Amino acid sequence: ERGLFLPHCIPPSESCRRRKEGIHGSCTSCGSCDIAFIVESAVARGYDPGHIYIVGGGSALSPIIARNNLRAITGIACYREARLFRTAFVSGEYRLPSQMALLVSWGCSDTTPLQEAYLAAL
Repeated sequence: ERGLFLPHCIPPSESCRRRKEGIHGSCTSCGSCDIAFIVESAVARGYDPGHIYIVGGGSALSPIIARNNLRAITGIACYREARLFRTAFVSGEYRLPSQMALLVSWGCSDTTPLQEAYLAAL
């Protein structure tokens, strides 16, 4: 019942082999980025692999949460997306138990997560 949301900007767009599944993607463990390590770490901590989503932004969360009846969420995001997340999921209409880890480098491609931060969030 927990969902993990990962940003599309971590995998390098040229070499990422993620599966596209509508408004999100899922990792195929191709090894071209840190996503596979994050997924493995999440699964080892009890996350269902079917509830780990690579998304293009915060607008994808609401339909995924509703469709899958998620009761808690964890995410990795840039500061801008984290602010939107806080507005909707911490103080806004959803109010789900949640954790968020920020990216170390921001932008819309080839960003870097801080491993200690996302492992703590899981």
